[in-house]
Amino acid sequence: MKQLLILLGVLGSCLVTAPARATDLMTEGGFLFDILDGLPTSSFCTGRDGSVCDGGEDAYDGAYELFVNGAQYLPTTNATVSGRIITTAPMMMGGLRVYRIIYVPASGGNWIRYVDVAENPGTTAASVTFRSESDLGSDSSTRVTGSSSGDTTATPADAWISTWDTGGSFADPPLGHVVQSNEPTVRASTLTLGTSIPNLVFSFTTSVPAGGRAAIMYFGLQESTEARSRTESAAIVAEPEAIYFGLDAVRDAIINWGTPTTACMGADGSTCTVPGTGTGRCYGGVCCAGCWDAAAMRCRTGRTGTECGVAGALCASCSDDDLCTSDVCTAGVCSNPNAPSGTSCDDGAFCTATDRCDGAGSCLGTGTPCDDGQSCTIDTCDELAGRCANTVMMGVCMIGGMCIPGGTPNPTNACQTCDASRSATAWSPVSTGTRCGTERCSAGRYFPPGACSSAGICEVPAIRDCPTGLCAGTICEGACTAGSCPEGEFCSASTLVCEPLIANGGGCSLSATCASGFCVDNVCCEEACDGLCSRCGSTGRCALIPTGGDPDRECTGDDVCDGAGMCRTASMADAGTDAPVEPDAPVEPLDAGVDAPMPMDAGPEDAGASSDSGVTLPDVPIRVDGGTPEPTRRGCSCRVASPRSAPGSLLGLVLVLGLSLLRRRR
Repeated sequence: MKQLLILLGVLGSCLVTAPARATDLMTEGGFLFDILDGLPTSSFCTGRDGSVCDGGEDAYDGAYELFVNGAQYLPTTNATVSGRIITTAPMMMGGLRVYRIIYVPASGGNWIRYVDVAENPGTTAASVTFRSESDLGSDSSTRVTGSSSGDTTATPADAWISTWDTGGSFADPPLGHVVQSNEPTVRASTLTLGTSIPNLVFSFTTSVPAGGRAAIMYFGLQESTEARSRTESAAIVAEPEAIYFGLDAVRDAIINWGTPTTACMGADGSTCTVPGTGTGRCYGGVCCAGCWDAAAMRCRTGRTGTECGVAGALCASCSDDDLCTSDVCTAGVCSNPNAPSGTSCDDGAFCTATDRCDGAGSCLGTGTPCDDGQSCTIDTCDELAGRCANTVMMGVCMIGGMCIPGGTPNPTNACQTCDASRSATAWSPVSTGTRCGTERCSAGRYFPPGACSSAGICEVPAIRDCPTGLCAGTICEGACTAGSCPEGEFCSASTLVCEPLIANGGGCSLSATCASGFCVDNVCCEEACDGLCSRCGSTGRCALIPTGGDPDRECTGDDVCDGAGMCRTASMADAGTDAPVEPDAPVEPLDAGVDAPMPMDAGPEDAGASSDSGVTLPDVPIRVDGGTPEPTRRGCSCRVASPRSAPGSLLGLVLVLGLSLLRRRR
């Protein structure tokens, strides 16, 4: 979707002179946040509301749009940019002065921070509902990959959720959305993640005191892997001081965060809901006197103050969740030396099959998960999309999970073969008429071989009794074979005996049965009669097909024969006298005796000269054109009209169609 919009934006720049406006900020990991603040950019995005128009790869198609008490925040004045902090223009909304403070750090994370502020200049308290809506760019592929509660469902109880799409040619980077701390003063009233636009929606409702302000703070993350997006989201929830950079003036007004260091009583891991006195501290509703692991959202008991920064006792667990380090406790102090080389680990990459520690603390992946074990496929891996491709080599078929070289016959059907030019995944029919089956003779009966049909089926003729009632090997005793008959005779396929060659005009199915050597249109013909719009008649003479006819469908499209051996469109056919033509000859079973009359084609009779026998072939009624155009060759009668569209009409149509696909909801 976004690639189409970018293309339309480039095309539109040829017609629209007003510059688009936004500020691009990059994180230390090289992830883009294209922020709409009204300042010029080369992007196709336009706006001043501070939302994210675009992100890394295919992330975001308009994210973190703000609504206050149901109305969308859309200021008409450009934002102020100070370093990496953007402050949008204030806008009065229902008696409240609303603006946003946006920040993307140069180092220390791959995130964007929003602080949405509502100030109340009135003399009485006012209720406010902040609502954030986002199109994450992944549309119906959006899914929750993790949350602070440990499941894959977004609920208002979650401090954060991580999302990703299901992969594809333009897969988004894994995203994180941190909406509140574990123990906020005001918890989110809604938090949903769906497949329709907007994907992500969350809201907070509170009261703004007279002359005071209220604010909400939340974060959007882009990362290289799902695991990193979850780890970084949890690290933000642990509230390092860096997340409050530049917020001294409004920090006390933030309602959905709170520093989780309240002293608590109780054992490590016990629930802490009421502040009290004791050696532990309350993190995310859990009392922890040991080391609070923000990434895993749990208390690691027994870690010393040196490692954890808080009081601790003898180490009960020294795990650092790194498979390439060993977890060692010595005299109450934890250490994590590098694990031995060859220790199993996970490098987080899709395109590696075997991951092992290198002995220096790093996890290295080797091999590929995409090898399908087939010798005729080219195996490739797409790390970004997280999927394999196994492409069959040229000239080879992959049928039933097996590699079949080109030209290999089907072992269960002699009328089928591997022809990758027609199908690389199924058997293809062999040439029509190819011999199939087994010829044999038994008990005075002849079992002829079959012939392959155009559909790849072996069609076997009926069994026949031998003329002598005896067999000689695989054929009848005394039976003729091709080339065994004397001059002037042929071997009949029905009687298996030599019979006289058929004279011109007699019915036939094979040229070898005709005295002339030409079986044309089921008639023994005096010549090959293979010219365009020609046909052999019942007397065995070759003649041109009359105007408007085309019984053999030699002409292309709607063209018809013109009576002069050429093809024309019906409207251009000549209205003159047709050349004489012989009527069709009857088709009879070979050696069946007297020929039966052949019925004539249906339709009106030709208006031209008749054939030698006094019978004319039917014509197709046509509309005669007044001119005398040149005839087309081999049925080609195409005309190309000159284009008359205006130069900008096509581009305009493309822009209109593209813009109609935009799904950003206002």
